[in-house]
Amino acid sequence: MRLTRIVLTVACATAASLAYAGDLKKTGPLAPSAGLIMARGAVEEPALEFVYAIGGGAPPPSAVTFDLAKDFSVADTGGVLTIYDYALKRVLVLDDKAHSFHNISLYALVASLQGVSVVDATFTPSKQAFDADQGARLVKLLRAFTPLSPAAVERIRAGGYLPQTLSFGSGAATQTWTLQSAAMVKAVHPIASSRRTPKVDMSDVQKAFGDAAGAVIAAGGGGGQGKRMQKDLRAAIEHALAARHAFQALLISYEMADQYGPVSAACAKTKPCHSFKAIEALAARDPRGAALRLAMHPGKAQLDAAIAALKAMKRDDLSDGYMLDAFLARDLAQAGRAAEALPLFASALKANPHMPAFYAELGGFWMANGEPTLAWDAYDLGRMIDPSAASPATSAVNAYEAGLEKKYPELF
Repeated sequence: MRLTRIVLTVACATAASLAYAGDLKKTGPLAPSAGLIMARGAVEEPALEFVYAIGGGAPPPSAVTFDLAKDFSVADTGGVLTIYDYALKRVLVLDDKAHSFHNISLYALVASLQGVSVVDATFTPSKQAFDADQGARLVKLLRAFTPLSPAAVERIRAGGYLPQTLSFGSGAATQTWTLQSAAMVKAVHPIASSRRTPKVDMSDVQKAFGDAAGAVIAAGGGGGQGKRMQKDLRAAIEHALAARHAFQALLISYEMADQYGPVSAACAKTKPCHSFKAIEALAARDPRGAALRLAMHPGKAQLDAAIAALKAMKRDDLSDGYMLDAFLARDLAQAGRAAEALPLFASALKANPHMPAFYAELGGFWMANGEPTLAWDAYDLGRMIDPSAASPATSAVNAYEAGLEKKYPELF
């Protein structure tokens, strides 16, 4: 089933960005179960509960119990409960026996559905009707939990009755679902009703960030050394220029632009204050300046040369050498050399876990490598350390999510 596969591979307004970042502290990958329950408010809702016996496939559960509530749905396959929480925009996979849960972004699930193989279905109607609201919720549930095509799911919704029998797939992969029971119940959110308080499983985050996981978790939780303010970066730039170290100043300029946007490079009342253009001109006198300019946005034909130049670049006189790690990781990823790129992304984040652009770059890397769950761990933690969306990278991630909601409103 589609979510099982995910688990195993386990320009927005400022006000909206602030609210969302605040929510991620309570609901994101690091959030404890108590924070999730507090963030969502109501934990009990009227729900249509129905049970299907499942036969065939490779191998399906023998039965699944669904609760279709107002703003969350649950699929219980016997000890493992998948909670599609539309109020929090999270997918929580609760292992009630292990007393732990995975916390996955709903956006990761929606992104994973694009371009995957889907199947048609045949079904017969039961006597259990559903209303328009329940039909819309059923669409979300079936699209998330099964490989059914949007057209097949729409036919079920349009029929107005739960299927009595539902068959899909072909050959040995064919599954047949048979409705066992259906009734209205009071459904309690499983995270709230779990017999013991479940703890968040950090394995996804640890896999996403590798050796940098500890530093990233500390930064996302508000611990660790804080990020440099814009005025501190500006002072460091001018200090480097005064010491005739223009290449160091150039790297700090890139860091400042990544953290605070291109407007941060403008000179206002602060004196002395060199513009980015002036810093770049001074840095061009250092052979590394020209090499870095080539390596920043290389074409396909220049990729190998850019990678070689970054690898050979002298670093022992730099305090911000992690910027070169990030640039090299980006070029390696673009060249399809993922095994070399990943440790460099981790190295850059470990050195400075307060750089939003690093998280967005790593998220893009995981998306390109078919790991949406890990991608959104990176996106979410990046926004937790940039709550005001000062970085263009954070705004781009917010816009990406807004685009998914606009394109696929039926899945949210």
